[in-house]
Amino acid sequence: MEEIEKLIRSGGQPGSGYSLAALLDQAQTRLDSIRAEDDHVTADKKDKDQKERSAIAQMVEREAKLNEEEKRKYAEFLAKDYFTKSDFADLSRFYTDGGAYDRLSEGGKAEMNERVKEGVRRGKYNESDLPDNVEREVFDGEKGRNGRAASDLRTSSIERRRESATLASSPTGGGPDEMPGDTKPLESKMELPSELAGLSKLSSVQETNAVVVPQTERGSDGREIGG
Repeated sequence: MEEIEKLIRSGGQPGSGYSLAALLDQAQTRLDSIRAEDDHVTADKKDKDQKERSAIAQMVEREAKLNEEEKRKYAEFLAKDYFTKSDFADLSRFYTDGGAYDRLSEGGKAEMNERVKEGVRRGKYNESDLPDNVEREVFDGEKGRNGRAASDLRTSSIERRRESATLASSPTGGGPDEMPGDTKPLESKMELPSELAGLSKLSSVQETNAVVVPQTERGSDGREIGG
């Protein structure tokens, strides 16, 4: 378009094989293409913005414990991908103990906390720059929850080890009880104390491995005598 305007002002003619009409047509075609691209981008942006507004409206309506002013401020927060230092005053009021933040659902709190942490990740501020109540809730609260989870995990591990030790020490199911390792079988022959050992030598009864059958005889009246 600029080239055509220069030619028209100077009264000159375009290069060989070209006319002002042809150059104008080419320029108009290019301009129409650029406008179409811009319109497409604009339409896509409008569609995306509309979907985001709709999603934010749904998230806000789920927070039934917030009043209308708190919902409006919460919607403003959700419209941002991350926070900056200019948001600190509003964040401090929102995160006040017993305030709007405490009445959010767990999902609503997660949305807010993620935007706070995204500001740190993008270098907009440091964790220590945050208002105390915001830092305590977003970072200290998260550390406390992680610490409790780790403690619960360690406790569960200890309990499992104790259960395993108890099962290992209990008798195996159904079978006869085993004899303790330090139990000795009964001796087949009882040993006498040394004091009685001498008496046993004086006794007429002697130990023997032989079996003696008693001898009997009949008396004059027919009864057996002896044995």
